[in-house]
Amino acid sequence: MSLRDRVIHYGPKAMTLPLRVLARKVWRKALTVFSAAWQRRRDLNHPPYSTAASLSTRPIVPLASLDLTHAALQDLPEIAVFYMEHRFDLLGSGWVRWGYAEPSPGLEGHTYDMRVMGDPISTLRPAHRKEAERLKALIDDPNYQPIDWQKDVKSGFRFDESQWYRDQPIGTHPGADIKMPWELGRLQHLPQMALTAALLREMNPEMTHALAREFRCQVLDFLAMNPPCNGSQWTCTMDVGIRAANLVLAYDIFNQLECADEIDDVFRAELAQALRRHGQHIVANLEWTETLTSNHYLANLCGMLFVAATLESTPETDAWLAFAAQQLDREFFRQFCPDGVNFEASTNYHRLSLEMIVFSTALLLGLPQERLLGLISPDSRYLPKEPHLATDWPERAGAAARANDPALLLGEGFLERLTRAACFIVDITKHSGEIPQIGDNDSGRFFRLTPLGEWMTPEEAETRYLNLAGYTTLISTYRRAGERYFDDNILRHHAVIGAAAGIIDHPSLSSGSSLEKSICAALARGRHFACEVSPLWPTVRPSLYVPEHKTTRIIYEDTDTSMPSLTEEGSWTHYPDAGIHIYRSGRVHLTVSAGPNGQNGNGGHAHNDKLSFELQIDGVDLVQDPGTYLYTAAVDQRNLYRSTAAHNAPCLAGHEQNRWEPGIMGLFWMHEDSSAWVSHVSGGTITLDLRLSQGYIFRRLAVEDRRVIIEDFSDWPDLQARHCLPFSNGYGRILRSK
Repeated sequence: MSLRDRVIHYGPKAMTLPLRVLARKVWRKALTVFSAAWQRRRDLNHPPYSTAASLSTRPIVPLASLDLTHAALQDLPEIAVFYMEHRFDLLGSGWVRWGYAEPSPGLEGHTYDMRVMGDPISTLRPAHRKEAERLKALIDDPNYQPIDWQKDVKSGFRFDESQWYRDQPIGTHPGADIKMPWELGRLQHLPQMALTAALLREMNPEMTHALAREFRCQVLDFLAMNPPCNGSQWTCTMDVGIRAANLVLAYDIFNQLECADEIDDVFRAELAQALRRHGQHIVANLEWTETLTSNHYLANLCGMLFVAATLESTPETDAWLAFAAQQLDREFFRQFCPDGVNFEASTNYHRLSLEMIVFSTALLLGLPQERLLGLISPDSRYLPKEPHLATDWPERAGAAARANDPALLLGEGFLERLTRAACFIVDITKHSGEIPQIGDNDSGRFFRLTPLGEWMTPEEAETRYLNLAGYTTLISTYRRAGERYFDDNILRHHAVIGAAAGIIDHPSLSSGSSLEKSICAALARGRHFACEVSPLWPTVRPSLYVPEHKTTRIIYEDTDTSMPSLTEEGSWTHYPDAGIHIYRSGRVHLTVSAGPNGQNGNGGHAHNDKLSFELQIDGVDLVQDPGTYLYTAAVDQRNLYRSTAAHNAPCLAGHEQNRWEPGIMGLFWMHEDSSAWVSHVSGGTITLDLRLSQGYIFRRLAVEDRRVIIEDFSDWPDLQARHCLPFSNGYGRILRSK
């Protein structure tokens, strides 16, 4: 990223900061530049391998507490076979093998042949090879084939394990997507392998041991080929945190399955050291700034929590636990608005952040008294330099420890807001079981446990998805006879509803997945809270005036008058801080977006979708948001999918509701040029107003007994025509038709 690009991107932002804040940021940046040179030299030539640690003997999720009765869990054994073959369907890749010598199909016309045909250890720096060989020697399966942890399997581009983690190229090579190795490196398939082993422990103990052996091999392979602070797997601290939590959960389950040959003391020692290194890396690389934090910082805190709770109590782990607990509480109130909706202007990022909050809150609620006592006076040597612990933390931690009540660590109103956050998922869930896409969707999860999707043949998958063109040819050399394709449904959010139900007693959460509910209940050691929340109503502001140009469209009209009325049992549900308004009846689900840019105006995951809507009638989608598709791998596609024209959102032709800067630096930022509000709600009708830099418009959406109509009143005779983009139901995935 050039100096010019940085000035163009950060210059306007810097001008908006108070002088005191700007000076502090410049000083920190200067220190970072100078210290980075020393750290780079140290990490490349003297990696910090020796990190003694011990795992706690207390399981965080007792095996007997797992509810493995959900019908969807019967899909796990077949999915686990893919994992044992080192085939992972991530971000639109299809179930391809992630090996060093495997070919790649290319992405958006860009293909890189960077396959490694020799010994993968040769790709490491000389200073790292001895340790890699030692760890590889602990892999006792002669048939184990190594996984390429640095590869984007779609474009074929390989990130460099011999290069410092902060020097990895992001957005510099067309088609290359660093999110691909990051997604693999989250190791979210490992808990599913562990759950499969638990599911089969009585009917197929051989498979249970095979899965435990594969778990051991993959973990050791990852540790060998990803030296600390080198390669892509340490670049994003968020992914380090998510990986740590998934390692903890997978190990916790496998360790209770009596697989002594596979999960032995040697492996436990290696895993404990690795988890401590993960914790140390997170503390040294927090994704925190004075002006903005986001889901990345949440993931840092949650990873730190899981590591600290799993390792034995020491001054270091107690300090991590105290810091993460206090900051998690603070960040929840910062990142989730009073109406319960996450502040990033994205329904899918709401799910991701809520998963992190719910599982981590459950873990906090289950802390034993001896760990609570260690939170009162954390050793400052092991705390991050910034941000600082709240001054009232010792008092809060002391009260929680004395009462043996971890709930006292949570701020006033925490559980009520958490209930609202979970109920928001329930309210936006359409009759089909999917949620509407508002804002970005990068398919991000904290844990992937209950598989929610459908099976099809590989040929059917290739026919369904544009991104899988040539898929059956690509897998032809290793495809199994009778093999099926599992298509994960990213838009079904029942898992996080179930997780919330594990600690919150609310009737709306009954539709959640039972496995996640049982895991959170176990993490919390049965601590459960009944929370009631009252309905919210938007702040109604009058329209400015009636623009002269009117357009009326009938979106839907009943042809079968014997059907129940569209408005029967219909009502609005409002989330005023998010600007999301939902009309639901027995037949209709209408979601309208009229919120701010999110992230306190930064707009990093927002789309130009103000006054846009999704409409489903009788379980059939009539109007949908197109999704996201890609980020840095294809700048043009990223901008196209977040544009006004991609949505059924009004704007002057040829303009955007909110501008963004060109190039890679503008991909996660928008100017806040527009503002929207509600001016009227009555029956099945809502009127929303939008002030743009080019003028003014208001839109009236009306659900009537037999039809749905839309009226736009604008300052211009011609509104922006909508581009019909291929529908993207998850990151990297686009359907041939929808």
